[in-house]
Amino acid sequence: MKQLEHLYETGSSEALFNSMQTHEQVIFCNDPATGLQAIIAIHNTTLGPALGGTRMYPYASVEDALKDVLRLSEGMTDKCAAADIDFGGAKGVIIGDPKHHKTAAMFRSYGQFVESLNGRFYTGTDMGTTMDDFVHAAKETNFINGLPEAYGAGAIPPYRQQEGWSMVLRRLIVSCSDRRISKIAHMRSKGSARLGLKWLNICLNAGQKCM
Repeated sequence: MKQLEHLYETGSSEALFNSMQTHEQVIFCNDPATGLQAIIAIHNTTLGPALGGTRMYPYASVEDALKDVLRLSEGMTDKCAAADIDFGGAKGVIIGDPKHHKTAAMFRSYGQFVESLNGRFYTGTDMGTTMDDFVHAAKETNFINGLPEAYGAGAIPPYRQQEGWSMVLRRLIVSCSDRRISKIAHMRSKGSARLGLKWLNICLNAGQKCM
């Protein structure tokens, strides 16, 4: 990764490793043959294998991608714990424009990296990726969630994830003050991709003021 090499050239390698010190494992995935440049961050596996979607986004730099995947994976640990499911938190990001750069070969390559983790990381769709993308990845690994029924359902399909996160939010509404839940709703809707609208509707139906 040329952009990753830049981190070392600028003398910021110590800061790079410091940024990852709260995570169990961070994997940089590079496959020049398919154009794949991706990062998988496993934050915590205390409760079980790490769970988190993989998004594709045209990050301006590897640094930006790393910051995003570290933040998102830590959030997944909190979500899984709050939902009382036996998974830890992780996330994957693929660097590239999903409208122009994604290919079947790229996702097959990504599936090989997921497979190399031997079940420590379960993944599926997120912003910029689709179930069709992960049909290709599933040709290389069994650790894919939310596949179409024709290809075998994953461990936690997307609609089950929605139910789990919605349950967490309802619990927060009951236990937190109006001011606090408004802040939570704002933060989660900003970073929850496809679940954001569903969560906002729950807050509004509960009489919360959402920003």
